[in-house]
Amino acid sequence: MWWLLALPALADPPAPIVGGVPAAPGDWPDVVALYTIGDSVGCTGTLVAPDLVLTAAHCVAGLSRVVVGTTDLASGGRTIGVASVTSHPNPYTELDVALVQLSETVTDIEPRLLMRDCLVDALSDGIEVEIAGFGATDAFGSEFPDALMRARIQVRDADCSNLSAGCYPEVSPGAELIAGGDGVDSCTGDSGGPLYLLGDDEAWLAGITSRAAQPAQHVCGDGGIYVRSDAIADWIVSLGLDLPHPDCEGVNVRPHLSADDLVVRRNTVDAVALTVSDGNAEDQHELEVVDPGRVQAWLEGEVLLVRTSSTFSGETAVRVRVTDDGDPPMSSELDVVVRAAPSARLPVGCVTGGGPVGWLAFAALALLTRRRCS
Repeated sequence: MWWLLALPALADPPAPIVGGVPAAPGDWPDVVALYTIGDSVGCTGTLVAPDLVLTAAHCVAGLSRVVVGTTDLASGGRTIGVASVTSHPNPYTELDVALVQLSETVTDIEPRLLMRDCLVDALSDGIEVEIAGFGATDAFGSEFPDALMRARIQVRDADCSNLSAGCYPEVSPGAELIAGGDGVDSCTGDSGGPLYLLGDDEAWLAGITSRAAQPAQHVCGDGGIYVRSDAIADWIVSLGLDLPHPDCEGVNVRPHLSADDLVVRRNTVDAVALTVSDGNAEDQHELEVVDPGRVQAWLEGEVLLVRTSSTFSGETAVRVRVTDDGDPPMSSELDVVVRAAPSARLPVGCVTGGGPVGWLAFAALALLTRRRCS
């Protein structure tokens, strides 16, 4: 069930818009159905260890059992009881996640690895991800099939830093993302389910379904907010659980630039070295100046050169972009701070030390003292 904020009144009922397709047998075997007391599917979860299911914290009230190992709840799967539940310390103000300890170990399903470490940079705005769940398939969140549904959606804001993308102020920037919409979305019953980062031959759990994006015209279909798995990795480890580290093979990670601030003199050419970091050591990189700011700027290899005018003062920033040759290509940008060197000024106030300026100041002070004493 979705953790929903107030929604506007709905228009005439549209055709089903969630936009998913039934999963084939064997697809996403780590997806788990969560049952509350009774026979209704309440939420979805993901097997992340042989006896642990990761889901949304708002899903665990009244949780009684889970069903694993099926894409059709009407004809398959096995039921396992719940031994205990541990929710995040601040599930309603920070991260809507919980870990469910199963009463027995699942030995025939490979747990899903979390997106973390070097994989984090592969999650970016605009990439295609996949969601799965046992939730509703209509805009009102009321039609529930027995089948596990899956859908490809696009990440709209990978760290929920853009309010215009649907990440309202109550989200946790950097710890959540927004994805989907335009009729393809997670829905009621999909809460707690997975959002997968897709590699060439593997997929990682990148997000946990939490709630609807705002504003929304429908209960489902306008996009959802997901807790990022890398944001909860430390919390899981703090519980004493062993969390395997993924490798980056098959995933093109984003390169990064770093550079020191550049202190420049007026009407001169100065330079600073750029450092490219990339988890894919074999990648080649192309650098370009995107915005020179208030100076002339160009690149020679991985060195940024800057020419200032005779009137340059204060500071500006030169924006540089690095792009790798991976598939798909990944890029990032860095603002290199360019700051004018302090200009030489005559000292004011008390002056100590030698040199002509010091002696002149001392002589003037002595003359002034004599005049005041006369």
